[in-house]
Amino acid sequence: QGQGQVRCMSMSKMKEELREKGPVLLVWWTFCWLAPIAPLYFLAEYFQIDPAQMLEDATGFHVTEHVNKDWATLGGVVAFNEAMEVFRAPLVFASLPAVVRIARRWAPRLVR
Repeated sequence: QGQGQVRCMSMSKMKEELREKGPVLLVWWTFCWLAPIAPLYFLAEYFQIDPAQMLEDATGFHVTEHVNKDWATLGGVVAFNEAMEVFRAPLVFASLPAVVRIARRWAPRLVR
């Protein structure tokens, strides 16, 4: 019974934290997800990385005949960005308290 009470208290604390910081977390996570896409795309273009050609070389299928290079690059960048989630998640959660403090000053409606 004592263990159940601890779980209920921590669950209620977690719900309160989510109610308080949820909107800031959503905005911060979205920003951290979107921010690297353009720089990664321009780096891929600068270094002439062609995901469609790489896929064609790896599989032997004629991918480049059917796929636009720019869209393939964008798709590769988005896939790579999603793979970076393993590194992004801890950074987002570690920086959340500082972001909440900033949000309280700049956008008090967003945070209670």
